[in-house]
Amino acid sequence: MIANAVNVDHPAIERRPACALDPDSDLGDLPITVAVGPLPDTVIAQALDSGAAEARRLRLCGLIEGAAISLCGQWRIETGGTALARMEAG
Repeated sequence: MIANAVNVDHPAIERRPACALDPDSDLGDLPITVAVGPLPDTVIAQALDSGAAEARRLRLCGLIEGAAISLCGQWRIETGGTALARMEAG
């Protein structure tokens, strides 16, 4: 669920309906990411912030202890009692 929340619309992201990739898929017409080209840092940050918000929601509901999510070398960490951390690989 958290990985699905690391999402943003951008022309560099190519999606196709799941059923076009696998007619037996139970996902039907749900768009599936099939390719990702270069993304600007602001777009990466937006996608990660979205995923981090979902991780925080799940943590506050008591469903997870924490999460570490990454995209293109950028990270977000969600752990109990701390604010979302921003880290850059490097």
